[in-house]
Order: sequence, then C-alpha cells, then structure tokens
Amino acid sequence: MAAYPTDPTKELGKTSHAVLFNDNINKVPRDLIEVGPEQKQFRSSVVLHGRVENLNSVDVWQNNAQYYPGDIAPIVSVIATDNDMFNGIIYNQGIVTKIIKRPKGLNIFVKSNLKVTKKDIGLSVACDGVCLTLISFKSKLMEFYLSKETLVRSKFKYLNTKDKLNLELPLKYGTKISGHICQGHVDTIAKIKNIKKVDKSYLFEFEVPIKERKNLIEKASICVNGISLTISKVSKKGFQIWVIPHTYNETNLSTVKKKDLVNIEIDILSKYVRNYFNAKK
Repeated sequence: MAAYPTDPTKELGKTSHAVLFNDNINKVPRDLIEVGPEQKQFRSSVVLHGRVENLNSVDVWQNNAQYYPGDIAPIVSVIATDNDMFNGIIYNQGIVTKIIKRPKGLNIFVKSNLKVTKKDIGLSVACDGVCLTLISFKSKLMEFYLSKETLVRSKFKYLNTKDKLNLELPLKYGTKISGHICQGHVDTIAKIKNIKKVDKSYLFEFEVPIKERKNLIEKASICVNGISLTISKVSKKGFQIWVIPHTYNETNLSTVKKKDLVNIEIDILSKYVRNYFNAKK
C-alpha cells in the first residue's frame, strides 16, 4: 500500500524521496514515499530525489500531476525537477575494494573521495558511465548493487578488485554542462583496438558490436567509461576518438591498454532520432 502524506506542507525542508515501483517490494526505508504499483505509466523502478523547498512549482506540478495521487503531486513535482542525469565530466575516481558475487548480480564496494554522506543513500552515481544506486556508505567506502541486466550490458561482468572507476555525481539544475547529457544507461561494451600517442594527445580506436555501429556518427558525442568524448572518425568496425592530456590524466583512460573493454553509451539524441524515423516507416 502506498503511503501518501496527508499534509504536504509538513514535508518542507526535508530531503524526501519518491520511489516508483510496478512490482511488490519487501523493504522500503522509512524516509521514502512509495508511489504505488497502480501507476501504470511507469514500467520500471525509478528513483527521484531532492530537497523539498516550496510547493509553488505550478508548471512542473501540472505537467506531472497526472502520474500521482493528488495529495503527493506537489511534493513529487518539486522532487521530479531533480532528475538523475550526468554530463560525462570526470572529477573523481574510485578503487574497487571488494566484490560480492550473487546468483544474479553483484555487490561492489568502491573507495573514493567523492563528497557523499550516509544521508545520500539512494543517490545515483555514475560508475564508469553506469548509473548505480548508492546503498551504503561508511568511511569513504560506497556500496552498490549491480543487477543481471547491468552485468549483461556493461564490462562489469569482468570487474576485479583494484580496478579504477570514473565517478560522477548527478547534475543539479543550474549547474554548467561541459560535456553532453548522459543517462548512465550503458548500451554496450567496446574493445580497444589501438592507442597511439600523437604529440601530447592520444588517439584511441574502438571496436563495437555490429548492432550498435549504425548509431555511430562522426562528430557526435559518445560516453566512454562515463567520459564525454567526440567521435572523430567512424571506422568499418567502430570509431576513433582523440583524448587531450587533461582528460587522459584525470580519468582511467590512463590505465587502460589494447584489448581492454570499456562501457559505451551512445548519444541519446542519435538513438531517439533513429527510433523516431524507424517508427514512421
């Protein structure tokens, strides 16, 4: 049964969460508001989070009220303005310290200097470009759960302790977007075919699976291990990118080598445009 607040004004100033489920769950943290399974518009779990500061976001409220019961609409509408998106600019890295294998998933522990606290449990963090939910935090050690789908889509099925991951916190409204919009929804993995140093920069060549090659566009953005980069050339089996010294030194591209695997997220615009025109055929 969904728990809806009878007086939304009592939520002012609190850090609230709205979790949308279309499946039953056994445990819901007490600080979460559950929007019930009757919300058929949403077909999978979505986490929205943010600090509730006012109830006057009329435009957002009106746009989203159709999805929520009346009592909770103003709160969720304000929260929904803080969606989990990334821009592929990396300022932090972490080291995998522990991996717990499960029948259909993994729990991984990542140590870093990322500025999070226990109050941020439930926050999304891009780990090598994969949007993962922080489920525990203690002494700079973050814990994440990886589902079977995440393992199938990403290179994390080959993850080892001591691996270095690029980390990015979700964007906040009003912050500068220096890269491009990334969802943290990895499409596939690519193999590094070659790395060549040219002057101070590095030329990387990647091979991608056949089904994703149609989405590669020269000069389009692409997310590689969570890094916003530009496709300089589309090749027969993949693509090339140029990496400047700053990006190389500040990310785990400085640790990879030929034949290593990387996570790839195709530019969302190119995917949606292709789907749109395919649907019109």
